[in-house]
Amino acid sequence: MLDRLDTSALLFTDSIDLAGLAKSDRLDLALVDHNLLSRAQSSLARSVRSIIDHHADERAYLETTVDERVIEPVGSASTLIARFARERQLLDAELARLLLPAVLLDTVNLDPALGRTTAADTDMVNAMTGVIGIAAPDAKVRF
Repeated sequence: MLDRLDTSALLFTDSIDLAGLAKSDRLDLALVDHNLLSRAQSSLARSVRSIIDHHADERAYLETTVDERVIEPVGSASTLIARFARERQLLDAELARLLLPAVLLDTVNLDPALGRTTAADTDMVNAMTGVIGIAAPDAKVRF
């Protein structure tokens, strides 16, 4: 699947003038897997519109996150992204194949003994394996 990834579609922070876009009110940011900008990016704070994260809530950008603010203690931020996509009927096999490995890695294969797995992680792994059409999570998964 990675051989089909169009690398020309990838953007990096040094690829575009984020500060200029923010200054002209033409930047909307979504923070994923973090809910606080780095110190070097703090000038972009007023552009944060959405947050999807699983870390402790830093209570930042409360006045600007008008689109989505999901900060929930789960094993993987990818669990929250998958749920977001499923709720909007956007979770297809391709997206599930991208998100599922991250959830399994972050939760150490959903091992409850390690304390990194929640019911939400398990539910979304089951949903994603169903969308992909593969066996339950305890079976060998090939991507």
